[in-house]
Amino acid sequence: MGSAKNVFLILVLTIYLASVIASGTVMLLIYLDTSLHKPMYIFLFSLIVNGIIGSTAVWPKVMNILLTDDNTVFCLGVLPMFLVILSYLKIILIILKMSTDARKKTFATCSPHLIVFILFSFVQ
Repeated sequence: MGSAKNVFLILVLTIYLASVIASGTVMLLIYLDTSLHKPMYIFLFSLIVNGIIGSTAVWPKVMNILLTDDNTVFCLGVLPMFLVILSYLKIILIILKMSTDARKKTFATCSPHLIVFILFSFVQ
């Protein structure tokens, strides 16, 4: 059983590091390229920040559980995820206030990210 945990730990660590590096790269590109300083890309930047905060709140704890078999959750460990959920609710409220065309474009761009966030946050 320990071997399976080690394989899963390496898999989770690899996925976590790859997602943080890829997200950081996209954020850096948006920051450095002035032609990307438009509302859609600023919105995308904020979604990426929320994704990094969310994954940093969850995946290190998963890796800790795999290493130590201690599956208790500290109350403050839930706070970053709570803040991410609140920020996503704020983002959705902002999207709903947009014009119809802007809302369609925004949901077409960002709905895959929101769907993945909801699936990994609330589906057990």
